[in-house]
Amino acid sequence: MGCFARPRVLTLKDTFYRNISIFPKFGDSKTVEEKFTPKRSSRVYGCGVVVTGALGIKKYVEPEDKLDPKQKFNEPVPTHLKYFSVKGVDIKSVHCGFGYSVFIGSHPKLKNAFYGCGLNTDGQLGYQTSRLHGLLFNSINVDIVDEPQLIPMPYHEELMPMAASCGRAHSLVFSHFPIRRTSVLFSMGNNTFGQCAREIIENEIFTPENAQVIRVNLPKELRAIKQIECGQDHSLVLSDQGAVYACGLSTDGQTGLLTTDCVDRLTRVGGALKNLKVTQLSSRGDTVLALTECGRVFGWGNNEYNQIWPIIDEVQVLEPTELPVHECLEEIKDAGKIVQVAAAGSMCAILDEYGHVFVWGYGCLGLGPKVLQVQKPTLLPPALFSPALPSSDNQIVNVVPGLHHFVARSRGGLLWSWGAPRAGLACLGLGQNTSASIEESVKNMQTFPMPLSLPAEAVQVSCGSRTRLLPQLQLCCRSFARTTFEKDCYYSVLDIPVTATPEEIRAAYYTKCKSTHPDVASTDSQSFLEVNEAYSVLIDPEQRRLYDGKRGIAQFYAHREGENDNFQTPHFSCTPNGPKMSFNRASEIFHSRKFRRKHTTPGTIWREPKASPLRNEAEEKYEKEKHYYDYYNRRASGRPPIATLLLFILPPGILASLFISYES
Repeated sequence: MGCFARPRVLTLKDTFYRNISIFPKFGDSKTVEEKFTPKRSSRVYGCGVVVTGALGIKKYVEPEDKLDPKQKFNEPVPTHLKYFSVKGVDIKSVHCGFGYSVFIGSHPKLKNAFYGCGLNTDGQLGYQTSRLHGLLFNSINVDIVDEPQLIPMPYHEELMPMAASCGRAHSLVFSHFPIRRTSVLFSMGNNTFGQCAREIIENEIFTPENAQVIRVNLPKELRAIKQIECGQDHSLVLSDQGAVYACGLSTDGQTGLLTTDCVDRLTRVGGALKNLKVTQLSSRGDTVLALTECGRVFGWGNNEYNQIWPIIDEVQVLEPTELPVHECLEEIKDAGKIVQVAAAGSMCAILDEYGHVFVWGYGCLGLGPKVLQVQKPTLLPPALFSPALPSSDNQIVNVVPGLHHFVARSRGGLLWSWGAPRAGLACLGLGQNTSASIEESVKNMQTFPMPLSLPAEAVQVSCGSRTRLLPQLQLCCRSFARTTFEKDCYYSVLDIPVTATPEEIRAAYYTKCKSTHPDVASTDSQSFLEVNEAYSVLIDPEQRRLYDGKRGIAQFYAHREGENDNFQTPHFSCTPNGPKMSFNRASEIFHSRKFRRKHTTPGTIWREPKASPLRNEAEEKYEKEKHYYDYYNRRASGRPPIATLLLFILPPGILASLFISYES
């Protein structure tokens, strides 16, 4: 295991200055200095079971080809949810439930809103007029919202949506009044056990037709909310003062209120947490973990697999119990303060300030195929998360639990996933698509953290779990990513065909300059700069030849993308000084592994390909542009780098590829 080299990624804080001649080819020496920052746009990717509509991709729920109505069961690789990009919705956060998803986004016409898609059997997405009603896989009658739709919520211009959380069949969302410094909590969906924090009505029927959004009556002392967390059938609320409130099903003690009866009102959790300030809660199943401001960890709820190991003779822990994690971490030399907790169904994890991940419980813990249960926190080998090594600039900063799996995210936007989802490895987004049958349950296990191929920088991850109506299914992990803005083709910038002559290019350049010049156009000077950049490349025969070669590569990838919706196109760009190819931090591994899977025969050992001799002209061009291919060799503990980034520049028309070589 080792580190890999990666090029630098532009951020919103990066500012650049460049001097561009207004008419460079006609002896005009006047230049303008332009200050600009790279534009970034939000994208949402999802993977896992798609027949429930939780990914918001309509063609997976309702096949476009009526003659071949075969439904696609799951999506094993992260897939772009194009709905929000097409509609111009800027997504701020995503939240996954049991077969459905909730999004918080902003639209030019509607600044802040909640969106939802997927199963709406109990009204967990509110009242939706646009939905499908029918048989799922010809066996189960369900209501599905196949594309993201607005969730009808009480609107106020001062209300600012903050967060949402999804359970088995209920949802919680809360908004905030910035001026009043108060929060408003809304609940929707199934309330059989009081998980919606309202009175339980005997024999109440929950259907999409009578779905309603209810404002929750908060305790008087609870004014501002910091976090909301939905388990399977219980709900937790954390105030800004560090107090924990709970309601819902409590048969395993998951409310922490010293009772096994259902609770239909938000009630403060006391006991050991009475005089402590809690900073984070986590619960995807029936076990709850709480982290205090001083780094202490408390747990309650289900204890069938010794998740709460200080109590060994009870399978239901009815009140908060401190977990002495500091005693388990004394043997770790570089362990730091605990900064995050993650509670799955039968597994738990904690993360310290230096990026160490510790796991315990029962299941696919990430410690290999022979370790299925540990009673106390055990360190996952840091090398498994390379290059996100502890105490580095790219260390692990977040661990997100599903019901049977985990996803870890580094500061640089890289993802690792492991576990044994009930719907197969497709829910991990690793490109593997195994069934969820009991006979193949052994194959549905990723026993150690595996890098996830995401062609963007992930900034948030949300994991769901299996649905109530589909006991063999499980929702995916979803990542919210940001990618850099891609420029248009230089030919389209000048509105000329690819066969244009130099005279036609010059004439088009004059026309565009007159319409986009800052002294004439009412818009900013970005278009004028793009016109000058396109002209300076296309008017030079050598630079145009090189640019056409790179454009041919992009067209090749576009053709592949048309054949496969999941195919991700690398970013190619060209500058006035020549073409260059850039890869962002989270996509380097994606392209290298994709190439190896494609060009390596199963069962054989990968060997670095032998590059054909390049022409002298290409070698000279490479030496001139060598500074464009700057890369960083990551070093661990002062040892020499054991991974190197190799970028091959091939003649025009031949695909350039990225390789990562490992030394023993």
